[in-house]
Amino acid sequence: TLGNIANAMAFANQYKSKDQNAVKLMQNLWMHSLATAHCAEALADHLELDRDVAYVTGLLHDIGKVVLIDIITTKYAGTPQRLRESPDLNAKAIEPVAHLAGLHVVQYWKLAGDLTHPIFFIQRPEYAPTSAGMNMAYCVRLASDMADARGFGIAEATPLNMDDHLSLRHFKLPPERLDIVSKGFEEMLGSIMSVFGTTV
Repeated sequence: TLGNIANAMAFANQYKSKDQNAVKLMQNLWMHSLATAHCAEALADHLELDRDVAYVTGLLHDIGKVVLIDIITTKYAGTPQRLRESPDLNAKAIEPVAHLAGLHVVQYWKLAGDLTHPIFFIQRPEYAPTSAGMNMAYCVRLASDMADARGFGIAEATPLNMDDHLSLRHFKLPPERLDIVSKGFEEMLGSIMSVFGTTV
């Protein structure tokens, strides 16, 4: 737990913005990342994957979005006003290329190689070139979608059918297994987010 808090604190300052229009989006992104990290860790326990890698990958899986939001709102003067002022539109605009930006961040920070594949292939886990990277990408993708489904998304919520989730099919898990992982999810997140002065 202390290790998780230390990792979270190490990256917390990345989720800030000088642009008032982006502050809420960055806060939502931070809450989503925390929720995904803790859910990924719990899923990794059930799937017999590396829980530490799952936690850090969950924490950083959207780091590319942080970079792109900063570019759109504070670095690039040519950004259309509507894009700059609409968090939902901003979130949709960066979605297709966020994984590529995230890969560059991981490489720039010289983080462990086992984070590279799951962060880059989170939208299409089946394309990950190694079985370990593929399994972790499926795990964190499921954790991210579970966080969204519980109200920890970065933009307007989209209904999601978790019963037919691609990760459940990959791991051959019945949907009921998610109930085990979800038990105490909100309580646990409330506790960890209180450490950072964020309320759920």
